[in-house]
Amino acid sequence: MERVASRSAKRGASGLGSSGRRVGVEPLPAGSSFTGVVPAATLRAAAFRGQTRPERQDIRRAVRRAPVSAVVVFVLDCSDSMQTEARITAAQGAVIGLLAPIYQSRYEVAVVVFQEEEAKTVLPASRSVARARQVLNSLWIGGATPLAQGLLEARRVARTVRAKASGVEALLVLLSDGESNVPLQPGGSIARELDEITSLLQAERIRVLAVDSGSGREGQRNLQRIAEGTGGNYLRLERMRAQGVYKAVMHAIR
Repeated sequence: MERVASRSAKRGASGLGSSGRRVGVEPLPAGSSFTGVVPAATLRAAAFRGQTRPERQDIRRAVRRAPVSAVVVFVLDCSDSMQTEARITAAQGAVIGLLAPIYQSRYEVAVVVFQEEEAKTVLPASRSVARARQVLNSLWIGGATPLAQGLLEARRVARTVRAKASGVEALLVLLSDGESNVPLQPGGSIARELDEITSLLQAERIRVLAVDSGSGREGQRNLQRIAEGTGGNYLRLERMRAQGVYKAVMHAIR
């Protein structure tokens, strides 16, 4: 068994594939090859049992986290306009539905909410289903609709992820009625502010998938301009279920 550990060390302790950052070790599953064995951890496991020669049960291999290839930021309108239960349920289902395949991909998900006069990140970029569920279950609905603030906060989140790794694709999934009523500056033009933010996102290759939960024409125009201006898509929530939003997101990334 010592010879096996030695051979693995010479091949490189790559664990679960050869790319990505090592985040820990795990026992070697039955039937697995010895690729990625970590000799030091294997010897420690044997020593813990009072043995000097490792046995099959002591073998430890590296667990690696693949580099992020995309970040999906859900930008959720939690203002009064989302009071309809079906709207918030669809938004929650879309986020949870997207997290399911995260462990088989290299995507991270973040959640930004906007309401009253501010926007905030309630879930930083993560692959944790448990954290996402906890966040979504704690959302409350009410207040005005600061759409511009939501987009800027989501842009900040995407830029933060990109600063840590190169080549990361960024997609904002905006679920809102588009009826923005809180300018960035008191007395400012909301339409002009949204156009300026759209130009920023387009220049930084951050696309927006706008999912319209409302029925007003002004909100529809806002969402369509944002989506089209960033090279994204515009969808109607009333024609989709959570699975439909999920499929649209995955299509946009791929």
